[in-house]
Amino acid sequence: MTGEPGRPASEIRVAVADDHALFRAGLARLLEVEPDLTVVGDAADGRSAMTMFLRERPDVLVLDIMMPEKDGLDVIKELLVSHPRARILVLSAHDDLDHASRVMRAGATGFVSKSAAPPELIVAIRAVAAGRTYLPDGLAEAIEDASGSRLTDREFQVMIRIATGMRNREIANELSISQKTVDTHRANVLKKLGLKTNADLARYAVSRGYLAA
Repeated sequence: MTGEPGRPASEIRVAVADDHALFRAGLARLLEVEPDLTVVGDAADGRSAMTMFLRERPDVLVLDIMMPEKDGLDVIKELLVSHPRARILVLSAHDDLDHASRVMRAGATGFVSKSAAPPELIVAIRAVAAGRTYLPDGLAEAIEDASGSRLTDREFQVMIRIATGMRNREIANELSISQKTVDTHRANVLKKLGLKTNADLARYAVSRGYLAA
């Protein structure tokens, strides 16, 4: 935490990155009620999130996973290269074990589901700001015991987007890769998972809890 003149030593400066404007506004109102939390910036996509972080240097970056321009997983990896002490709390609707495992392995400091009660998010932000890792009860043990996915992080990102119905061009733009690379990842995913079609991928994603039925 920073200690600039005129600010209480206990103040936690929070930045929020999520592609839904209404959610960002609601989250900002929720956080500003707390006397020790101050929202210093928000961003609607991954690239803007990185720019905002470099400009504002928040104590905690609250980050969504699925965002345009740059995926949250990529934001984590790239920010930590230049700012290894960055404290990143992932807040996501994708609350399955595989998503949580990947962001924590990438270097996130904590993970909270968007379905969590507001008090849990406040606790998580304060824990991350204090330098502690935050995971919901039982998730830390589950991540530690997980055998690991057969897919690489990039294959996983492509698979999730295919399962949600995105076209290859849209996926390529969102992940900043070529359509040919998307095709290659899709082929690898289908082979590794023993599937044949995009519809198979969608059913697989639902069965694993990656997407709602």
